[in-house]
Parts: sequence; structure tokens; C-alpha cells
Amino acid sequence: MSFSILEDEYDEEPAQKGRTWLLIFLLLGASLTYFGIKTTLAANINIGTGIPIEFGQGITRTTACSGGQSLTITPISAFTNASGSGTFKFSSLKVSNIPSSCYGFDFSFSAYDNSNGSSALPIFNSSSTAATIYDNNGTFQVGVGSTGVTVSTLTSSSFTATFDVPVSSTGSIYKLTIQSTPHTPIPCAATNGECVLGDTGPGGGKIFYVSAGGFTCGPTLNLTCHYLEAAPNTWNGGSSDPVFIWADAGTSSTLIGATAQRTAVGEGYANTLAIVAQPNGTSTSAGAVRNYNGGGLNDWYLGNVNEMTLLGNNQAYVSPIVQNYYATSEETNASFRRIYGMVDHTNWSGHSKNTNNISYTRPIRAF
Repeated sequence: MSFSILEDEYDEEPAQKGRTWLLIFLLLGASLTYFGIKTTLAANINIGTGIPIEFGQGITRTTACSGGQSLTITPISAFTNASGSGTFKFSSLKVSNIPSSCYGFDFSFSAYDNSNGSSALPIFNSSSTAATIYDNNGTFQVGVGSTGVTVSTLTSSSFTATFDVPVSSTGSIYKLTIQSTPHTPIPCAATNGECVLGDTGPGGGKIFYVSAGGFTCGPTLNLTCHYLEAAPNTWNGGSSDPVFIWADAGTSSTLIGATAQRTAVGEGYANTLAIVAQPNGTSTSAGAVRNYNGGGLNDWYLGNVNEMTLLGNNQAYVSPIVQNYYATSEETNASFRRIYGMVDHTNWSGHSKNTNNISYTRPIRAF
């Protein structure tokens, strides 16, 4: 067995504090057989026996989903200060060179000490022992059970995962494991399982659309989602959905174009981003929903007509909808936009964008 070590830049730690070393073992391999079943379980591979690998260095290794292509995994430490003391903790890791064959897979990371025990160390949130990262077609997201981990997509083949509150000191970590498994959708908040209509979603709203096959979604339409969630009707601090203008005075007669005229389910997010970028501020429907962060999430948006139709048809599953016209994220032309009627379930394409016209507004999100 051979492997290569890639050295990243890192700050040298003071000699008197000692150097903390990380010996890494990885599960990995294109496939393993365990009790006759082909799976992706972790193998106890101790890499670099007798040659400690420092935090800030990287190793390359294959995973089950990567086949013959090696990933580079770099553990990173950070100094946690405390009154009169402090310690270096396992704070984040970087993974790169991930092939497209890992699209749709979860990566799971755990850390262990040198006691030869089977219990993983807590690494974030005081007691969480596994960080799961989802490869959603080259965009990396937090996976099941990993609230408290911040994921940054660097490229379509690399990411960093940072523990918001790191727990384990670097001196306690002897080995790490990584495994890849088919993606498990984030469970609904109320059921801790797959979402159904009316469940409370991760953002604190209610699920009003479920697609087993999935639909295109995301800010650049490169993701696959299965659910639509509507914010509570109190999302803006009142007792009911508020009303907003659609465009600011300086843009109410300016064409955005095709980037704000997408009609498919899941495409309202991209429409909304185009409206805000025109620019339009938080006094507009699009700007207000983008400013909402229910559940600590920042991917809320203004639904297009098809998404608002689903909301209207399934409004019994969400908090009360005003029986009136709601704003959508669809522009008709330079001066007009579409609105959706919650009473008659029709949409009107000739509603002016000028600042005299207001519409009820409800944020939604896809995941």
C-alpha cells in the first residue's frame, strides 16, 4: 500500500506548547465485503505508522465513491483561547480532488484516540461524534446530524468543513475515519424522518410539496431538491403575511429579462436572486424574503407561479394564507410581473411593477 503526503501551509506552534500530531486511518477502498455484503464500512488502515502526520498536512486516499481517484484530506487545528490557558483543537478539515462519481454521496468523518476503543471522540457541539457532508452535484452541504458544522464549497471538487464550536484537542486525536455512503436527506424537524406534507421543516416552516423523484433547484440550478417549505405567516414579525412592493422606484420600469422569468418548480430561487441583484432592496417582496433567515437558513426565496400554485393548492398544510393575491418572482416584461390568487387559484400577468402596487408575500425554500 502506498500513499502520498501533500503539505499545506500552516503556522508553526510554539515549541514549549509541543507539536500535536495526527495519525490518520481512513476507510476507504472501492468496495469492502463484510459478512458477505458489499458496503462502504470503514477499514482500520493506519496510515504513516511511525511517521506522524501533522495538522496542516494532507494525505491522499481513495474512497468507495471515488474509485481509483485519490482524495486529499487535510485536518486543520486552531488555538482556542481561555483565561490563563488555551489549547489547540481539531477545528476543520479540507477535502479536495473529489470526482463527479461522488455526486449524491455523503462523506462522514469521525475521530478516535489511541485507546483502541470503538467510541468516537466528540468533535463539535460538545457531544457530536460524526460530521456528515453531502456532495450535491459538486455543491457541498451539511448532512444529517451535522448542525454546528459550516461547509464552504471551494470548487465542484473540494470543500472545507469547519466546526462552529470545536471540542477535541489535537493531542487527543490518534486517528480519523472517513466513509462515503449514498445520501440520506436531512430529516424533517418534527418527525426525525422523511418529510411528508404538513411536517415542520428544517427552517421552521411547513412542508407543502414533496417530490420523490426530485427537481432542479439551488441558486444556480445545479442542485436536486425533494421538498418545498413555506415560512410561518408570522415570518416578518406580525400576525399575518405582510405586503410589499415588487420593485424599487428606480427599477420599476427596467427589464430584468429571462433570469427573472423562470417558471419551473425550484427555479423561483434563481428568479429572486436576479430581482434583488437588479438591485431591489428589503422594502420589496424579493428583498424581504431574502432578508429572512428562519431556522438560521439563508436560502429563502419568492416562489414563481408554479411554486405559488403548489402553495395555494396545499395551503391547508401551512400556517394561514391571506385569501388575496400574492407576489411571485416572475417578471412579465419591463413594467409588469405576475401575481397569484389564493382564492381562485389563477395568476395575473399584467400586474404593474410600479410602487403603487403591493402584494402579500410569503417566503419559501427548497431542500
